[in-house]
Amino acid sequence: TEKNLYKSINPNYSFIAFATHAVRGMNNFFLERGLVLTPLSPEDQDADGFLSSSEIKSLNLSYNSTVVLTACNTLEQKYYLSSPFSGLPESFMAAGASGVLFSMWNVNTNSSSLINQEIFSAKNNKRAFIDSYRSSILKVKSKENFAHPYFWASYAYLGK
Repeated sequence: TEKNLYKSINPNYSFIAFATHAVRGMNNFFLERGLVLTPLSPEDQDADGFLSSSEIKSLNLSYNSTVVLTACNTLEQKYYLSSPFSGLPESFMAAGASGVLFSMWNVNTNSSSLINQEIFSAKNNKRAFIDSYRSSILKVKSKENFAHPYFWASYAYLGK
């Protein structure tokens, strides 16, 4: 839930991963882009179950934190001439993250799951994040049913 997220953010975390839905701003329901979290429950009146871009910017993330966004369209350019990394990556960088892995279009659930498994498996072996990410992409795209770029090329990394 949103409340639990705020309670659990720890500057010592090296990874923060979100496997959820991203929402584009300026539609019928949301004015800002953001991430859908657990829906509002009757006893949780202070949280709406939506982590907006402005709420993300107010998070106090460590410069050691890499954020992994496993959601569709987490890179949304607000305007044609805006920064090429506007959208949720920009919000997490403004909050202090050292890097953000994000998607540029809709992602396939199965290939995304494999990519994340590989990233975090490699991270357990003390590899640099970018090396873990590269290794995960190579492993996933080597599988016959995920060889097409649709399954692995959506992701990009912004950071150090």
